Amino acid sequence: MSTPVPTSPTSQWSDPPIITVAPNGAYKQPADHRALPVTPQALAARWA
Repeated sequence: MSTPVPTSPTSQWSDPPIITVAPNGAYKQPADHRALPVTPQALAARWA
């Protein structure tokens, strides 16, 4: 069972997206995973 994450009073989303990074330097290209948004534009389109 997970603990609910409190929503931010300044967020426009009731359930905001969580963006993670790979601290080990892992880097995916669009050709590696076609469904993975890897550019700022693709991320923005995904959450628009």
